[in-house]
Amino acid sequence: MNSESAPQPIFHQCDLRDQSAIDAVFKEHEGKGGIWAVVHLAALKAVGESGEIPLDYYKVNVGGSLNLIEVSPLYPLISVLRVDN
Repeated sequence: MNSESAPQPIFHQCDLRDQSAIDAVFKEHEGKGGIWAVVHLAALKAVGESGEIPLDYYKVNVGGSLNLIEVSPLYPLISVLRVDN
């Protein structure tokens, strides 16, 4: 497979705390071959702020990841890669 025939990544921005938003992204690609991988870049990462509003950080970083993990088995998906800084 050369670079011209390789699948190109598509960026979607949505709130991972909202399972229906995640589901909508997967449904959008169902008839187009589906989604075979997800690169998860959503996270809050300011150390000082995380001590001030830890529950918000938990909801985004842990809750958002769990929502993605819960929705993705409903669709054919090979891998989820979470990338944090």
